Amino acid sequence: AEAIQRAVMDAMPAIEASLNTIKAMGNQHGYVVTIAGRPLSIPQYVNKRTGRQEYAGYKGQNYTVQGSAYDQLADTMGRGYEAGLAGTCRLAMHDEVVVDNEAADEWRRLMMVPSPALCRAVDRTPVLRTDMVDMGIRWTKPE
Repeated sequence: AEAIQRAVMDAMPAIEASLNTIKAMGNQHGYVVTIAGRPLSIPQYVNKRTGRQEYAGYKGQNYTVQGSAYDQLADTMGRGYEAGLAGTCRLAMHDEVVVDNEAADEWRRLMMVPSPALCRAVDRTPVLRTDMVDMGIRWTKPE
């Protein structure tokens, strides 16, 4: 697993640097920040080698990524509400929504629009790709 991780990071040095910065912030300050500026607390643990309480900064990497994905989803949900689509969304989780078929195309268009916070964080307008799957009446994939 370490060899695979190293190969991935060697191909993306800027990503590795960002992840290391996030980890260091979590270790030093006990929190990280999402793209929308929300602070997220990092848990502490007892270091077995030193016996001291330390922040689990490595968790900050995932907290930042998942928290920022939520920031993007929350922005989309707000725009959906403003567009009159609130009653068509049945479930929103992580980076997915389950919506009524009649509103699926409009929700997909909304999800392809990056939030202002995301654009600021990456200093450009990123392209967001989506897909759509009709889950049927029971929200399960056909066998």
